[in-house]
Amino acid sequence: MTDIAIQSLAAGEAEPYAFVDEEYLSAADKRHILADWQRFITSGFKKLFFTRDLYRFLHHSCDFIAHTNQETFWAYTFSSDVNRLRVFLNQFGGNGYAAEYGSRAWLDSPAADLKGAMCQAMTGLYAPLLQVLEDLELKHAELGRVWREFALHQAQDATQDAALSGPVPDPGYPPHYLVSENARNLLAYAAAIALHRPQPLPGLQRRFPLLSAPSEAGLYIARAA
Repeated sequence: MTDIAIQSLAAGEAEPYAFVDEEYLSAADKRHILADWQRFITSGFKKLFFTRDLYRFLHHSCDFIAHTNQETFWAYTFSSDVNRLRVFLNQFGGNGYAAEYGSRAWLDSPAADLKGAMCQAMTGLYAPLLQVLEDLELKHAELGRVWREFALHQAQDATQDAALSGPVPDPGYPPHYLVSENARNLLAYAAAIALHRPQPLPGLQRRFPLLSAPSEAGLYIARAA
């Protein structure tokens, strides 16, 4: 049996875990997967760092559906509806319930030590990463509201100018926020800050300029105070 101490993502901290050899996964294999995991979650879940070994472990041992292959799994979870990434974060840094099966049974053996280490690595990042997603979603919804009001205003003006009658078409609201490469960059930035300064991050909405309602002259974005 081989015991390998797990090092925290934060320098100088040791975690109370040790890896042990198992039938299908050695302690060295677990250390390798944990290193992949650490790189992946601190990168903002970039595709470049989503390794085949990590994909296989998530699929075979952490109660995730394969979603056809490694590429489609990544696209489904990390480059689509923000709620999918939110429940993924919750599985490892929140209440531990599996994102796709809704159970905590995945935390049991085999490889329970590695699963515990992965959760430990995510725990310190969970709140700031979740906050980034919530702030981005909030701004997406706010911008969608402003553009809808602007479109309705412009359409009404055009209708009046043309002396036409009938209801003004409503463009509706945009779809749910989708995780983009820019979002992953912000997640990586938040992870880096959290690792070096473990305090709550100021909400992004406090940094972004507030959007004002459109006026007759067009769409305006208020200056930050």
